[in-house]
Amino acid sequence: MSSTPDLARWIRPGDTVVCGQAAAEPLGLTRALVEQRHAFPGARVFLGAVFSRSFAPAHADALRFAGYGAMGRAAALFDADGGAIVPIHYRELEAAFASGRLRADVVLMQVPAGDDGAPAHNLGLANDYVAQAATRARVVIAEVNEAAPWTCGARPPEGMRIDHAVPAQHDLGADHDRPVVRLDV
Repeated sequence: MSSTPDLARWIRPGDTVVCGQAAAEPLGLTRALVEQRHAFPGARVFLGAVFSRSFAPAHADALRFAGYGAMGRAAALFDADGGAIVPIHYRELEAAFASGRLRADVVLMQVPAGDDGAPAHNLGLANDYVAQAATRARVVIAEVNEAAPWTCGARPPEGMRIDHAVPAQHDLGADHDRPVVRLDV
């Protein structure tokens, strides 16, 4: 495993980059993506639910945003650059990525670490359409997070591989907004 990669080695201008969502967002990789965005202008970033502060409307200067909805902080991104809402039901996303109907050139995902620190053969919290996108992507970069849980039934789909593994040690949702709980007594 290596430190934060130079993403321009793998992301080309105009590529579609699919990112893990919610607590499965690979925070180190998504931060690197926005920091290095001028090296691959016009890259399209496919997002799901965004609760982190990784992406901001100002990043639309080099990135284009797309997703199956404008949930959480993604709403501000779509407002800023007119991001594209892909008209698809959530339940259809896995099949659309698996068949290539939805494009994924590069996948940035988070997986749990095995006992040796290498990627565990498990998807952890990323057991969703991102794994299917990874079966067809040209490049799959996984943040191997020691805090990500090993979860039952979250095995990678056949044909999924990890091309580059990057170590991470951050709490899940460390950069996420915390929900406000108010009890009126």
